[in-house]
Amino acid sequence: MIDLPCVSDYLQLLLHDVPMMDVRAPVEFAQGAFPAAMNKPLLDDQQRAVIGLRYKEQGQEAAIALGLELFTDEIRAARYQEWQQFAQQHPDGVLYCFRGGLRSRTTQSWMSDALNIQMPLVTGGYKAMRHFLIDQLELNAQQSALLLLTGNTGSGKTELLTTMPNFIDIEEIAKHRGSAFGERVCGQPTQINFENQLSIAFLKQLHAARNATILLEDEGDFVGSVAVPQCLRTAMFQAPMILLESTLEERVERTFDGYVRQLHQEFCEVYLEEGDARYATFWRERMVRIKRRLGGTRYQAYSDQLESALSSWIEQRREDEFRVLLQMLLKDYYDPMYRYQLEQKKERVLFQGDRAAIIDWMQEYQCKPVIPAKAGIHGNLKMDPGFRRDDKL
Repeated sequence: MIDLPCVSDYLQLLLHDVPMMDVRAPVEFAQGAFPAAMNKPLLDDQQRAVIGLRYKEQGQEAAIALGLELFTDEIRAARYQEWQQFAQQHPDGVLYCFRGGLRSRTTQSWMSDALNIQMPLVTGGYKAMRHFLIDQLELNAQQSALLLLTGNTGSGKTELLTTMPNFIDIEEIAKHRGSAFGERVCGQPTQINFENQLSIAFLKQLHAARNATILLEDEGDFVGSVAVPQCLRTAMFQAPMILLESTLEERVERTFDGYVRQLHQEFCEVYLEEGDARYATFWRERMVRIKRRLGGTRYQAYSDQLESALSSWIEQRREDEFRVLLQMLLKDYYDPMYRYQLEQKKERVLFQGDRAAIIDWMQEYQCKPVIPAKAGIHGNLKMDPGFRRDDKL
């Protein structure tokens, strides 16, 4: 009998994006998986449900017998084809189920017997890797030297962030710009997938440069629908900050490029002939979300300007009306909010300047030793109940 291989070095699997064949049911995979994983299930959702019920009522042997009964020759042939194709495309791949138990061992055994493929099985399966990532994120959030990049809406924080040697782009991982208007057409990951990918990002940064300062953009408790893990929020509440300065004109242009040109193009590429209508609906719905904070009179003025902007842009590609709207939002709504928020944490700002000045300053700062945040200490951030820390454009 062949001694089938196993692997338990989760760190190396995740650092190197080793291809993983997830043999759990599709419903399990949809709830949470890993970036390098592909779903090649042993059982579909319905089979998993009925076999699970049989296991609960009659035990493992009865559940196995039902599984073999449901696993017809036609289904078996289809599974073999998918598994063989995965193995051919990813000869360095591994496989896992939820706990590294019956499903993954059955798949591994059948692949060996029928296909002569000895694919390593991940010991402990998805559950063990998930626990590993949670533990590592808590540890790394506490022990890493963090530096936050802050600045007014549209100042170019993300663009600057991604030019730095050691950064984690939380908004890119969340697939959201972190504001009422920040939703992206691609949709967001599940909370579990967001946490998994965030933990992996920390592992990769710390593996590449163990003692380097990690630069993050200052975020609120939520980035769209996903929550920043509390262990990371605790560390971010204490981290020193740098303030990016930019003129209003630059911010309007940068915001126009991201929220008008690029976002409209994304809607049209995904929704084709419905792209214009869906894009307009996107803007109207998100304007409603901030209605309470705007107040009735200002909301009506902003809504009227939005309709003019949408008509001018969609029908004629005229930019002026949207630029007027963006300047209204930035100058009269977001800037006062940001000034209030900054006042609560101004003592943490180490440096402020434009893009070029910050790049020069960062080169010197990264050469200095930095004391990481201590676990369990929260910053003194008193927030006005009418404001949310994540309410950016």
